[in-house]
Parts: sequence; C-alpha cells; structure tokens
Amino acid sequence: MLTTDEREIVREELSYLLLQSADPRAQLITIFTPDETPVLKEIDIGPHSARDYAVHVVRYCLQDRWNRHPSMLERLLSELVNQGNANIVPLRDRVKTGVDPNLDPINSSWVTAEQPFFGRIETRKIVKRLVDCSDKPILLVQGAEKSGKTYTGHWLDYLADESRCGFRIVVESLEKKSGPSMSPDLLAESLVAKMGRPIDKMPPSTPHRYEKRLCNWIISEALQSPGRTWIVLDGFDDPDLDRGTAALIQELAANLLVGELNRKVRLILIDFRSKLARVDLPRIEFDQVPKPEEVLAHELDDCLKQHFADIHQAVEDSFINALAGKLVADAEKLRADPEYQTEAKLKLLNLVVYNFRQQDLKRIGRIA
Repeated sequence: MLTTDEREIVREELSYLLLQSADPRAQLITIFTPDETPVLKEIDIGPHSARDYAVHVVRYCLQDRWNRHPSMLERLLSELVNQGNANIVPLRDRVKTGVDPNLDPINSSWVTAEQPFFGRIETRKIVKRLVDCSDKPILLVQGAEKSGKTYTGHWLDYLADESRCGFRIVVESLEKKSGPSMSPDLLAESLVAKMGRPIDKMPPSTPHRYEKRLCNWIISEALQSPGRTWIVLDGFDDPDLDRGTAALIQELAANLLVGELNRKVRLILIDFRSKLARVDLPRIEFDQVPKPEEVLAHELDDCLKQHFADIHQAVEDSFINALAGKLVADAEKLRADPEYQTEAKLKLLNLVVYNFRQQDLKRIGRIA
C-alpha cells in the first residue's frame, strides 16, 4: 500500500498531528469511527508518545489493507490531507485505487540469503488468502518426504518482514521421534517467548484440562502483542507426541475461528495429517506440496526472469526455457557425484539454481 519511505513520511505526519492534540486517542477515534475499536484495542492503557501511536496506527492500517471501505489507510491519509499535508494527496489518491506500489513479495522467486523459491503456485495463492482474509486461518502443509515442506516455513519467515507482509512469525520444529520430549508447557513457553512476551505468568500445572489453560495463556499473550502473529508448527504429527501437547494444538486450532484471534493469528501445521477434531474442513487451507520428481523445468521460468530483470539483462523467452532445462539436467548430473547422491532431487535443484545466481552476481560485481 505504501513504500518503505512513504510509511515513514506518514508516521512523521501523524506523529506531528497527535503532538498537537490534547487527547491522541480521541483524535484517532475521530479519524477511524465507526471502526476505531480494533485500532485502539492493542494499545495498552497508559501514557504513550505520539510516535508510539503513529507506528502502531500505520502498522494496523497497512495490515488491514483494503478489507474495509473506505480502507483504514485511506481514512488516515484523508485526515492528514485535511490537516494541510499536501504531500500526502498522491498517496491518498493511489490508495483509493487499490494499487500497491510494492513488488508482491508472495510472488518473489528469490528469498532470504538469495535462496530460490520457485514454482509452488497454489502455495502462493493460499498464503495470499491467509494474509488478506480470515475465513480460513489454518493451513496444513502436506506432501511427500523431502518435497520442500519445511522450506515453506523459511519462505514464510522471509515474508514476515515489515517491509513485505509484516507479521510476526513464531516457528517451533519437532525432530523425528522426539515427540515425548515436547511437553505442552514447554511448547507453550517457547511460543510465548518467541512472541517477545514474558513467560513468568505461565499457568501452573493442573491435573485436568491443563492444555486449555495453556491455550488461554498463549491466546492472551498473542492478543497483547502488536500486529499479527503466525504460529508455524513443523513435525508435530509424531505418533509418540505427548498427549497433552497434541491436545494443546487442538485447542489452539479451535480457538482461531472466531473473535479477535481470528483476525490476528494464523496457524500453519507442516507435515500434519491428524484430524483437527473441532475445526470444520471449510475453515482449513490445504497445501499439497508436489513430489520432487514432479517439479518441471518450466517452473524455473519466473525465477530466472526475475533474476535477469534484477541484474538488468534482457533475455528472450527461448533462452529462459533452454537455461531452465539445463539447470534441471545439471541437478540430475550432481546425483552421480558421491558427495551428493544421497541428497533429495529438490535440494540439488535448489543448489544448482542458487549457484547459477551467485555466479552472475559475481560477474557483474555485486558480490565478491
């Protein structure tokens, strides 16, 4: 909705406006009525600087996107224009049109540390829906072994950055055959700690329904955390998983369906096939990751086009197609090398594509 520089301009203008107000909260109520409650709900009662208010309000408006009419951001920008900020007029007018000036990060083929993330068209559509609406707040990522399910979590971590999709990501992974070691209180403590919240108020153990108490605690802390939180649990379908931990996951899933939590929290379960007993199937997104052998050369096309656009080199589609085929063939050749013959096909393809980009970046002098 706004570029990084534009966000800072709006924060500064709003900070100045609130500094002139005797009651900043009343000023915000005026701007956002009749939808002021969710904007103010996350701001703790007590003194705050004008900058604190501005940072929170701009974050909320960006996350709410175009879910209301007029959008929350349009209302904010209109108020700043009405206060005499002529430099905000182009921003307001563009927001009215529903145009986002930022490159869509969900469709990016190059993510953290220049790692490739190609294909996965359905995955991208699903995550776009998770970002934009709350109809289905739960995502189950399933697929064959070594098909890239876990890498989905790394990609989501890339998207979480404030300059991209702007959510807090909390990831907890469970190694195979270590289910008994993850007790429900340990999982709850880890999730809350990674939210940046204090863990000293974790409820004491009780003989009955302890997982419900832990769930309530996690919910409370998530609601008090600014912005949105995405909880990613990887590998928690272990048949030996602690029964209390399994019950805690069921509680979390069931509680995401209504109220403020439905807007603020997403639950992503990777490699999870157990039934969510209290969640109707229409409320769940399913992402079936393709088998590694089903990844075809043409799925590299967008990734390679983005690469050449990034290094400002014009190439024909025929060159892209030929290069994609070569990279797939190079990945297959690697399997003949004793060093790589035990590696998964998808991992080798990622390595080949990564090395290709690194060579080009060195060639143009962007990296040493």
